[in-house]
Amino acid sequence: MRGPLTIIGLIVFATISFAQTIPGFIQADRDMDGNRLLLASLPLGTMNSARLPLGENAAWIAGYFAGGSPGWIVALDDGSLIRVRIQNDVPVWNPVAPAQAGGRSQSDHDGTLTLLWDDKRDNWFPAEAGVFPEQFVGDEGPEPLLDGHIAAGRDQIVAYLSGATTSYPHGVLGDAVEARSVTILSNRPIRTVSLAPYVAEERGVLLRDLNGDGTQELITILADAQGGAFVAAFSAEGELLTRGEPIGRGFRWRHLVGAGPIGPFGEELMAVVRTPHIGGAIEYYDADLRILASVPGYSSHEIGSRSLGDAWIVNVDGDGRWEVLLPVQQRDQLEAISLSPQGPRRVWSYELNSRLSSNLGIADPATDAPAGSPGLEDTARPIAALMVGTTDGMLHVWWQ
Repeated sequence: MRGPLTIIGLIVFATISFAQTIPGFIQADRDMDGNRLLLASLPLGTMNSARLPLGENAAWIAGYFAGGSPGWIVALDDGSLIRVRIQNDVPVWNPVAPAQAGGRSQSDHDGTLTLLWDDKRDNWFPAEAGVFPEQFVGDEGPEPLLDGHIAAGRDQIVAYLSGATTSYPHGVLGDAVEARSVTILSNRPIRTVSLAPYVAEERGVLLRDLNGDGTQELITILADAQGGAFVAAFSAEGELLTRGEPIGRGFRWRHLVGAGPIGPFGEELMAVVRTPHIGGAIEYYDADLRILASVPGYSSHEIGSRSLGDAWIVNVDGDGRWEVLLPVQQRDQLEAISLSPQGPRRVWSYELNSRLSSNLGIADPATDAPAGSPGLEDTARPIAALMVGTTDGMLHVWWQ
């Protein structure tokens, strides 16, 4: 990475008893570490598929595996919840009530749909949005954003955005409240790092070892009214390591999709969508946050939505390179884009016949307790499943 950069601000220290265990949970629009990387295979071109007419639009979809089969909890626009499962190779659905998990229940579909593992019922059930901050923060840590994600990574590191502010009234993520600091928890004291003069125009951070040094960096999107959004990477101690180029105009946003082996030769790169609302383009970043390639014509976010899960990094064709799966600019078609040595190419596409209304509901076999997730080097990969909703009241499902 390039040399350390100066950022105006203050690091505040506090002490905390770090939680030794993290409860089983699934958030609809990202993984526990803030990434959107599916290690299981998703061979969409050869999978079973179906269209389910619900008559109501799906807003949020959280996928899971239980007992070796995929399932999904779907939050509809009318506030109701349904569960979809594959039975006898046919998708079936029925209404479901939220779990009472410690007195909590799903009540706000403006927040991310979160599933908790229920040991008594041996299944996943919807619960209150978000990872419960007091599990990690206690009474001493600063309060996370109300719709924020608390990312948990390796080496007992937990990080989240904090310090709510309305100083940058862009409002593309559902409201005009952004974060002015990032808080980092570990076995060391809590560190709260000011982001001034910028704000974080995101709902969380991505924990990822971009440069292969064995330590996870904290990556997020920062912005201001002069230059707009840019990608920034922090160390686990809160030092700003490097930053990408800003868009060059205020109130222009970037969507941080995730990081994974999406380079031309399977190398680790990061996928970002520049200005997804107005002429979006997939940007591929290296560890120094330099843009190596840009592919126009894509929109990974609906302006005003809190959902950041409309794009994922997946393995569609099994060639050793992962693809970016996301909607085209009109949001009425899904495409999987590979960055090959010859340049970007479309390896799969699907016509939705209506605009996307939900996040990409990935059902990951790694959520099938107590199964683990495959590594990138593993050749035998389980098969994931996918569900999306569209504005014509339809659910689109792919399973094996």
